[in-house]
Order: sequence, then C-alpha cells, then structure tokens
Amino acid sequence: MWRVLVVWMILVFPLVSIFSQNAIKLTKLTGGLSIPVYLCHAGDDRLFVIEKAGKIRILNNGIVSPVPFLDIVNKVNSRGNEQGLLGLAFHPDFKNNGLFYVNYNNKISVGQTVIAEYKVFSNNPNKADSLSERILLTIDQPYSNHNGGCMHFGKDGYLYIGMGDGGNGGDPQNHGQNPKSLLGKMLRIEIGTSSTYQIPPSNPFVNDPDVLDEIWAIGVRNPWRFSFDRLTGDMWIGDVGQGNWEEVDFEESGSGGGRNYGWRCYEGNKDFNTTGCSPKNKFTFPIHEYFSDENNLGCSVTGGYVYRGSKHPSLYGTYIYGDYCSGYIWGINQKADKTFENKTLYKFNRSQISSFGEDVNGELYLIAIAEGAVYKIADTCNLPAIQFLTKNPLCPTSTDGQITISNPNPTYTYKWSTGDSSAVLEGLGPGKFSLTITSGICSIEGAVELKSPIPDTACITPVFVNEICENDSAILIACDALNAASYIWEKDSVVIRDKLSKRIYVNASGKYSVQFVDTNGCISFHSGEIEIIVHPSPDKPIIIQSGDTLFAPSGYNAYRWFLNEQLLGGSTVNQWVITQKGSYRVSVIDSNNCESLSSEPLYIIPLGVVNNFEKPIGVFSSGEKNHFVCLVNSDLEFPLNYQILDAQGKPVRQKVNLLEKTQQFNFELTKEPSGIYFLKVQDRFGKIIGSVRVFKN
Repeated sequence: MWRVLVVWMILVFPLVSIFSQNAIKLTKLTGGLSIPVYLCHAGDDRLFVIEKAGKIRILNNGIVSPVPFLDIVNKVNSRGNEQGLLGLAFHPDFKNNGLFYVNYNNKISVGQTVIAEYKVFSNNPNKADSLSERILLTIDQPYSNHNGGCMHFGKDGYLYIGMGDGGNGGDPQNHGQNPKSLLGKMLRIEIGTSSTYQIPPSNPFVNDPDVLDEIWAIGVRNPWRFSFDRLTGDMWIGDVGQGNWEEVDFEESGSGGGRNYGWRCYEGNKDFNTTGCSPKNKFTFPIHEYFSDENNLGCSVTGGYVYRGSKHPSLYGTYIYGDYCSGYIWGINQKADKTFENKTLYKFNRSQISSFGEDVNGELYLIAIAEGAVYKIADTCNLPAIQFLTKNPLCPTSTDGQITISNPNPTYTYKWSTGDSSAVLEGLGPGKFSLTITSGICSIEGAVELKSPIPDTACITPVFVNEICENDSAILIACDALNAASYIWEKDSVVIRDKLSKRIYVNASGKYSVQFVDTNGCISFHSGEIEIIVHPSPDKPIIIQSGDTLFAPSGYNAYRWFLNEQLLGGSTVNQWVITQKGSYRVSVIDSNNCESLSSEPLYIIPLGVVNNFEKPIGVFSSGEKNHFVCLVNSDLEFPLNYQILDAQGKPVRQKVNLLEKTQQFNFELTKEPSGIYFLKVQDRFGKIIGSVRVFKN
C-alpha cells in the first residue's frame, strides 16, 4: 500500500476542495479509531472496521463499540508499515453459520501471511471467539511490504485473495510472473469442511501442472484493495505501482480468470523489466493509469467500489477510488462502447485514504487512516426525483403510448433509452424506458414502464372428430369472446387468408389455432392448437367375377355392394354372390373408416340365366348408358366374330374376333350418333349365327 514510512498522527486541515464544484461530499461518521485500514458489512446494518494492530470493531449508527468484535493483537505482526490485520470477509451464509475470514501477518513466522477462519459466539452476534481460529492457508513473505491483504467472496461463492509480490522494490525474485509462487497473484479458493480449503474445479490452471491450482490471475504488484461490482460481478483491482504508474485493472464477470496483468514485465502500460517476458499481446493491461507523483496526482492507488446504492443516483454505476498520498478521489464509468472514462470527483486534503468500504445497501465510505476516521460518501446533487405522466398504449402491438416528464426544466439535458432528448416521448408501444437527466456534473436516472391491457386468450371449442377422410370436412368453432370483431385462423402457424369467421370448415391435415381481433383492433393471444388429421380415401376398387361370385380387393374393413345403383348391403368380406342380372358396383372402407369411390359398373347375368338362354345371342344393357352385354348360347362353336352395322346395313366398326369360348361379351356405342344399330354374329365360315337390333339414345 504505502511506499514510505508514515508517522501515524492526526492532521487537521480544513476540508476545502480546489475545484469549483465537487461531484461528491464527505460526511464524517466517526473518529477515534486506531489506524483503520478496512471497512465492510456482514449482510446487516452493522459496519466492521479493521484496526491494523489486530482488532475488528463494530460501527453501528456512527457509534464504535468499546469492546472489539475480534481481538487477535497477540497473533498479528503489525510492525512493518504494510503489515498487520489487513483483510476481512464474511461467509455468504454468515447469518446462519457465523463464519468469517481474516488476512493478517503472523507474529510468529516473521510476517507470514495467514488466511484464517473465525466464528462468532452463538449467544452474542457482536463478539467473535478468538479461540475458534482455523488456519486455511499460510504464505511466506520474503519482505515486510507488498502483502496485499484484501479478500472478497465472489458471486460464485468462492473466496478471492489479493496477494502482493512479496516486497522490496522491482520484484527482485520475479514472484509476479512465477507460476509456482502464490505471491503477485489473485487467488481463488473454496471454503469447505476440510482442515484447510479446496480448489474450485473451474479455476483456470487446474489442468496445468506448471501453474499452482489456487491462482486465478497472474502479474499483480500489490492489489491492496480490490472489489466486486455487487450488481454485475465484475472485478475491479487497484494495483499499487512501483514508482511511475498507478493502475486500475478490470475483469468482467464470467471471464474465467487466467489473465496476466503484466507485473513485473510492465508497470501500468509501460515497459518495466521485459527480460524473459511473453509477447505483449499475452498480457491484460489496465483500463486506467495515472502518473505517480506524490506532489501531484499521488503515489499509491487505493482501490474502491462501484456505487450501487439508492441515495445518490448521480453516482450509480461509478467505480469510486482514490490515492493514499494525494487524497484525490476519482470515478470511472464504463460507457456503452465498453470503453472507460475517468473523472475527478473530489480532493480530500487530509489525504492518506487507506480504504473505501461498502455497506449492506451499497452505500460507500472512506477511511482516513491518519485521522482514525470514517467518512460517508454522498453526491452534491439536488436534482429532484423524476416524475412521469404516462399514457399506456391501447394494445400490445399499438404505438399510441406517451411519456411526459411532469416537472421539466429547460436547463436540464434529457437522454432517453430510445435516443430521444425531449421531455415528451410519443408513439410508444409497451415496454420499459429509462431516462438520464443531467445538470452540470450531476445526473439522475429514472425508469418507467408502459403497459397495455393483457389481451384475452382465444380458444377453440372441443371437436368431436379430429380425424376425417379426404372427401370430408371438419368444423372448427372459436369460443365466444366479448368484443370480438373478427378472427385470425392459422394452420401450422401460417395465417389462412380466407378464414375470418368464428366457424370454419377445414379439409387439410395440420395444427389449427385462432386469435380474435376486438373492436379496438387489439389481437388476442393464440388459442391452443387442435390437430386435424385427414386420411386419404382408398383407391377405387375393381370387381373381378368368378362364376356367380364377385370379388373386390381384399384387406379392407368393410365393403358396400350396389345393384343398379341401389345398395344391396354391407359385408366384412370381399365377395358377393349374384342372384339376379344387372349392373354391379362396390366401394371399400378402410381401417380409418374412409370409403372409396364406387367401382366401375359391371353388368352381370347369373349363370343360371345364361345356361337357360336358348337363342343364339341376346343383347342387354349393362346398366351404364350406351354400354351393352351380349349373351352367347353355350351350344355355339367358337371361334366367332361380331360386327356393328347401322340401319342401312353398313359396318360402323371393324369385326371383332372371339377366339375363346365365352358366354358373354361387352360392347359400347358411345361415339356413334343416336339411332338403330344391328349386332351381327358370324361363325368362322361367315355364316350368320344371329343378328340383334340395338337402340342408342
């Protein structure tokens, strides 16, 4: 932390700033502390202040408890300027387990760093048991300075420890870049129930035998004070420089660790001792540095915290830190483009800022070590709280919302999250909107949400049948809805353009849903989906005749037989025995209960009729218009031939030979004009067997 021996004394100077306007103000909370070096909370309203000699005191409502929370003066070596009780971290579950952790230099082992666990008395939350010590980790220190000392539990529940490079000047033993040394590193360990600690399995070097498993980051000189942004989990490190440059390092949450911050190869962004160092692109350089000059900006950076309290909006999101020697207090803000901007907030003329602290509510404090005092940090702004007048949009999808600042001031600068800069925003849909108002160096933030009425949810009345055949239709009916003006039906999430009514008929497979549009033009939420399954109809069957039995294709659930277009009856088998002449058809029904089209008609005369037929030939209608069946006497000898003649005896068709013996054959007169025709049948010698007159309609 400090480079030169400091004589501990109380210095009294008027609290005067050299700036025309300060961005913060300091209010003294208490004094009378003995060399205070750190402040933190335990998840409640109490503040815990470390005194370098080895005591922790409770500060409650500005009053310091006379009895120390913990007194381990007999263990702590505080002789060196940078030795003593240096760090404190309360277990994330301190409320239930009463455990906390300290970082001190051991009096017995010549300044050795000790990370130890203590426990509070169960019957007294303001007193820790000094005999409950459980030592987790010890690290030998070659010199008295550069001990680090800061510890914090991260959002991941692991304990992070900042270790300096072991001291002297220039890191003579190169601990900062030595992967086998815990000095000059940021460490991360897991607190468990074992006698010491465990290594988090996600530590960046656990699979690298050349690097110690405890190491989270490499190459720090003396990270006297570091912290986590309580909102984002980002890590901010104030790393004290050698003699020319002080630096602030930043590591975003979720980085995974494993970074090398450069010391002793680099001091800040500048070369220091690059002998044997990796290429420059292997290092992570600070987001901010300043020249080390005790008579100007300062000589020893004191890391701070990102302000996440609620009392001082102009400071929100600002990393507040300072310099031990000069008393300067600065603020760093990360901009939208991920770059960082540093600004001066205050000049603390008492100087010797040993630490900053944070309470349970995110409010920040400053420790003046020589004065033995704690100061509370506040902004100097008196901007009034933002008051919004809102008009919510009518529908979730409409843009008729409006936000108006009810107390505008023409001297203020407005910056909305939309990019607008006026006091009135119009044409807005539902959503969250934020506003930053700036006046000089002061700013205040506000947020407002525009809401629309929660739309109703459409629904579809239950369907009795959701599986249909391709020639059928299913009926879908939307549920009754108040103020419904029209409906939007979708099939497989695609709008059906011609379906706007409450009731629709569908004949295609798919998942159907509906929305309704009310009289204001607002669209409801989608209904649940109803799946309609359309089964294909069976193929049109073909009848095969064998004697007096007709056969349809097998494999169907049912069959329907027709004679002269009249239903004869149903059957579960694929055959029908004919008993009378006429035109027969059949349709088939499959397992989905879908019925095919009827087969082509087949005119049939039972064999009993044919066998009793005494004329040489006879002609009958097959049942289909202009289609005929000719019966042949069974006594005739084959081959035969037949020919169609018009009324004058002229052939209208070529002869057709009947080579095989048959009792009937079919012919048709579909292309000829209406009139009288003759069917002439001859034997193979040309003798006319018979001639029959045929009428075509």
